[in-house]
Amino acid sequence: MSQKARTTGTTTSSSPFSSADGGELRRNALGAVNLLAQSVAALGPAASAAVLVGLVAALSGNGSWLTWLLATLFAGLAAFCFSALARRYSTSGGLASLVSKVGGAIPGTVVTLVILVFGIGFAPFFAVVFGNYARDYIVLLGYQGPTWWLVPAFGILSILFCAFLCLRDVALSTRVMLVIEIGSMAAILVLMGITLANHPDRILDTEQLTLSGAGLYEVVFGLVLAMFMFITFESSITLGREARTAQSTVTRSLYGSVLISGLFLVLCSYVTTLGFAADGAALAESFNPLGDLAAMEGATWLSYVIQLGIVAGMLAGMVAFLTWMSRVVLSLSKERILPAALGGVDRRHGTPRRAIFGIMVFQLVVFIVLCFTGGVQDLSLYGLVGSVFTLIYLFAYVVALLTIAVVAARRWHQPGITVAAVVAAGAFGYVIYNSVVPLPAFPTGVFTLVALGLMVLFVVVALLGSRKGGLLSRLGSSSVEL
Repeated sequence: MSQKARTTGTTTSSSPFSSADGGELRRNALGAVNLLAQSVAALGPAASAAVLVGLVAALSGNGSWLTWLLATLFAGLAAFCFSALARRYSTSGGLASLVSKVGGAIPGTVVTLVILVFGIGFAPFFAVVFGNYARDYIVLLGYQGPTWWLVPAFGILSILFCAFLCLRDVALSTRVMLVIEIGSMAAILVLMGITLANHPDRILDTEQLTLSGAGLYEVVFGLVLAMFMFITFESSITLGREARTAQSTVTRSLYGSVLISGLFLVLCSYVTTLGFAADGAALAESFNPLGDLAAMEGATWLSYVIQLGIVAGMLAGMVAFLTWMSRVVLSLSKERILPAALGGVDRRHGTPRRAIFGIMVFQLVVFIVLCFTGGVQDLSLYGLVGSVFTLIYLFAYVVALLTIAVVAARRWHQPGITVAAVVAAGAFGYVIYNSVVPLPAFPTGVFTLVALGLMVLFVVVALLGSRKGGLLSRLGSSSVEL
């Protein structure tokens, strides 16, 4: 590509991102804030504050704030390593494409398979969770009519709304995500502020600061849950071809999403633990920590706002997922890994319309089937299935980080990146190990074995299918050097 094309944002007809339909991804359409919104929405820190803070507290006790801080540190190391790739290449294929570009077909295939399986598994899951939470919120507001239709209705509407938003304009969709995330996090921060104002003598909570009753084992054990929150933080990499000054914009979004989400959860963990202790309640036993905390602090009204923010945050997460996965599918179609029919880009809006439409149809079909079979009412199964996808995604991080470690040592001659990648890979590997050893009881253990089986299968496929000139050797070919 000529220097002029790079400067003006135009592309030549041979661009790997142009479409047979004549459209192409809109260049220079997104700034740092847009990409930051994508990654933060993919993480969903508000929902994590509502769900994971209490679960981590059950494992780490007064050391839970430190657990979140360590998780943020390790995710930050991963962001440092992934940004080293994003500064060198621009892609719509995300982490898998970059790993393939620098590491070859074997690690690239493993990461690609993980992301595809993760996408297939989680695509209908978002609508199910959103539908259930939206139904519960309507009931909380006082709705007393029949509820059987609420989950199907909210689920279908959420799928259609997200597809419309992603088809319409990527800048618009990221702005919507930004507004939702700011609003939901702001409501929770107001509750944190009220709690601190009600207990000024406990702001420096000596029990937490001295890790009373929590040793190194408890602090580290909580990492198993805390680090799960950070998966897909790198999704903004897929917007590299649409970003202004991608070399710096993508990097800032990676660091920013980790720091904002991580420090937000450190604060929420510390203040929530403080508030429960001041009222003599057990955080680990609460099914709705933020709602219970609001009641304790005399701000019950705020719990309604927070719950609305969490529901809206899940919708933002769906938009972030579709934005991310549609570009992964687009990239793989351009590399002739997936059917070329999925590679169409809308001429007017510059969005990957065929990939978006294909994912939308898949979501609708699976969701409707689940509705007719009663599979949308009970979320317990989705928690077990979600654990499988989370474990294999962490495995993809380990593979990507070890690949970066080798490349940084042998080709880039940057030992700092190598050390960071090895440490981060060790941290994510520890989470996988602790989730497997000892093997959890039935039925969780069965799903854990499924996750391990998938990891082995992906490696075998990568080893067998990565011959030179083969289909998988084209992985990463659409990435453009900056």
